[in-house]
Amino acid sequence: MSDTVRVAAVQIEARDLEDAPATLDELLRLVDQAVDAGAQMIVTPECGYPAYFIGLRNAETVDAREALAPLAERARRGRCTIVAGLALRDHEGVLRNAAVCIGPDGEELGRTGKSFLWHFDWLWFRAASEFPVWHTPIGPVGALVCADGRQPEVARMLALRGARILADCTAWVAWGATSEALDSAHCQYFMPVRAQENGCWVVAADKWGVERDSIVYAGRSTVIDPDGNTVSCLGPTGSGVLVADIDVARATGPRLRRRPELYGLLTEPTSRLPVLRGLGAPEVLRAPDRRAAAAAGMWTDHARLAHLWEALRDAACALAVLPVAADGEATLAAARRLTAQGGGEIVVAGAPAGGPTWTALVRHGEVALRREDSHAASASGPLPEVVQTGLGRSALLVGDELFVPEVARHAALSGAEVLCWSGLRAPADLKRWARARADENRVWVIAASPDEALIVSPASAVVARSLRGRTMAASAQVWRALAHHKEMAPGTDVVLSRIPEAYGLMCRVQAVAGAAG
Repeated sequence: MSDTVRVAAVQIEARDLEDAPATLDELLRLVDQAVDAGAQMIVTPECGYPAYFIGLRNAETVDAREALAPLAERARRGRCTIVAGLALRDHEGVLRNAAVCIGPDGEELGRTGKSFLWHFDWLWFRAASEFPVWHTPIGPVGALVCADGRQPEVARMLALRGARILADCTAWVAWGATSEALDSAHCQYFMPVRAQENGCWVVAADKWGVERDSIVYAGRSTVIDPDGNTVSCLGPTGSGVLVADIDVARATGPRLRRRPELYGLLTEPTSRLPVLRGLGAPEVLRAPDRRAAAAAGMWTDHARLAHLWEALRDAACALAVLPVAADGEATLAAARRLTAQGGGEIVVAGAPAGGPTWTALVRHGEVALRREDSHAASASGPLPEVVQTGLGRSALLVGDELFVPEVARHAALSGAEVLCWSGLRAPADLKRWARARADENRVWVIAASPDEALIVSPASAVVARSLRGRTMAASAQVWRALAHHKEMAPGTDVVLSRIPEAYGLMCRVQAVAGAAG
């Protein structure tokens, strides 16, 4: 297997179902261009044929099987692998929002279906619950179908099964004042985070334009490297083929330590999840919003910390999150004195020499909770528990825990409304990570590091942010009821739309990377 390979993402114009013949003509023409460019793997958009917005009146007759033969012929001619997004019926006649993998010999290697159905998807498609990985000449490939990228479990399952390239057949619904302004949460943070947390390449093919006079697509077909960097990207308008040469050897799988023995809650039946007990509770919906703060910089000058805390209390802040401090124990003692005098709560964190990073919640002069980073190199402690704070049900994360998707997911399913993260160092893309964790779990994220601090709402809006590199605090109102709205779109719910019985591999201590399907 050669390490450096050429991949291509085909970007087509969106058309209505009635224009399916023109759609197929354009799709095949652009696949031909990708073949002529020497692509060894070609990815096409979600429901690239016949259409995405099928509609209820057409659901009984739609089937894209007539596209399979011409795609297979092009795979044979180009000696390439094609991962095509098609509205396709399975062997039982069930309509799937499918991704089909065709090998260089023109034979079908397998297919999968979208598991996290989005908005109207569920009206005519049935969700899939398998996550196959296919052996191809360029390496092991797994497929996501659009909104699957919003659920951390899907890409994680593929990576654990050995996928090192994620083919994303997508139709990124967008909005904007002009076509040039169109963008997508997938482009901005979801897919870069999926690539980085799983150590995989992402090749995403999207549509552009308007379908059914009511949906506009973002375009921006893209290739993302295993560090989360966008290698190449098309614009928001115009059909075309994005070609990139990638080094598959850079994809090494999940980068950070996993502790699958702790992730059992992720596979529990939805009806048993603690998060369900508090959703929509009247006392939550009536609860007032509270102000929170996240501090950037180093606060070893405790006189300056006292000055900050006085200012925050004057601004009615109920809780402040501090970054990891080199003198954590001394800062903890200072926080105890400050809260004993003026009330409120402070999250303090420390990094002792030779020991794991820890975080603590201080209120009324006492340490209400103290815990260590569960995913540090030598850590053996539990995942964050959910504790009541002035902001609501909160979980304290520290160090690497923000960058391991199972940690935030476990906290959210345990009922956390707020994630408070303290870091020793902030990546340049901290905003991307915070937005992804907030959005995929629909929780508040309050993140503090020496370099930057920010607060993100459950809908991924950055509502407060420090000046990067400036020692200061940023504050915002936190309304816990927003974390109880788990529905992303009609019929699409962060909690209820999960398929926990399909995620068993995430909890296996001896997960074997391999190919299936």
